[in-house]
Amino acid sequence: MNFDEIPIINDIETDDDVREKLKELNQPIVLPNETNEDRKQRLINLLQDEEDEDMESDEEEEEFYTPGTPELQDIRLKILKYSLQKSNERLNNTKKLVKTFDNISYLKHRRAIIEHYKKFELYGSQTIPGNTRALGSVTFNPKCDSIAVGSWDGSISILDASTLEIKQSHRNFHTEKVTLDFGDILVSGGNEGTIILWNDSKPTPIKQAHSNRITSLKLHHLNYLLSTSFDQTWKFWDLTKQTEVCQQEGHSKEIFTSSLHPDGSIFTTSGLDGIIKIWDLRSGRLLTNLIGHSKPVYSLDWSNNGNYLASGSGDCSIKIWDFRQLNRSNEEIYTIPAHTKLVSDLKFSNDGNTLISSSYDECINIWSVNNWIKIKSLKGHNDKVMNIDINNEESSIISSGWERTIKLWKIE
Repeated sequence: MNFDEIPIINDIETDDDVREKLKELNQPIVLPNETNEDRKQRLINLLQDEEDEDMESDEEEEEFYTPGTPELQDIRLKILKYSLQKSNERLNNTKKLVKTFDNISYLKHRRAIIEHYKKFELYGSQTIPGNTRALGSVTFNPKCDSIAVGSWDGSISILDASTLEIKQSHRNFHTEKVTLDFGDILVSGGNEGTIILWNDSKPTPIKQAHSNRITSLKLHHLNYLLSTSFDQTWKFWDLTKQTEVCQQEGHSKEIFTSSLHPDGSIFTTSGLDGIIKIWDLRSGRLLTNLIGHSKPVYSLDWSNNGNYLASGSGDCSIKIWDFRQLNRSNEEIYTIPAHTKLVSDLKFSNDGNTLISSSYDECINIWSVNNWIKIKSLKGHNDKVMNIDINNEESSIISSGWERTIKLWKIE
């Protein structure tokens, strides 16, 4: 070994210097049959070991990342600009509300909302001809005139949102356990790991998008798509090019659910590890982990005001997280003992004033936001409620069940 590699050795000239340094390091000064040269070499080895440990510690503290492509950087800049515009709009709307806020008018408005949701009753029920398994996914389109239903037998059906009349059926595109999202186009994913884009009922498959079951799909307003899977990853897709932009790992177990922030900037994932992860799509960073549920998390949803995140778990509770407080505390602001069995799905209403939950206890519950008191419980399924959605007009709720029925709830 070259002594110059250890800078401090250059200051040690005599055996007395070596002995003094060994004493400082709390090492034996003299060993049996040790020569002066042996002693100096022992000191060099000790100093080298210390330097190696410091280097390993620095490497552990350094954040690991994989550099993205120029295309990904451009996409993140687009998302940044879009999210800033959306957040400014929300902020300006909030300022207007604050200026015109009147406590009496607010209380009347809250009472009117509660009375509105108390009027929801079962309007109709439908089964899918030929369907052989549970209906695991159901969603309105933005126009509120159609409903898409995904079955665990792999089929997809499109229904009229008013009459529940079946308008289209698609089979043999997925093997089983279909998940859906409905925006300007319909997207579906299945147990085999394929994503299909449905444009005017014409399927365009992205084959083997994941190596395992696709558990959630979220359409981004800028013509992107986010998908989660039992392969413990989530992926970001460019729908214009129908290509994968990036893949993200981080969960220790299967990812089951996700939610996209209304600004399009934050993507939230969770699943069988019970940990909620908050990802920043503008930078690709993991912002924080939310740990509070004692069992897997099966449902997530952001409120349209961008402040509240709701999570539903196998521990039968719903937890409410305030995004404005996550810098100070990663604790939930409220826990609702919501159901007697696992919470299968969550949806905030379009105006953000109510939260709707479904459960394996066969119930759909409607909650008042802010005080988190139950407004009403909708009962009509005779088995597990798998999935729910509320239309943008807040006039209809749709639910799907283990017993293979779709139920439409409206104001009587």
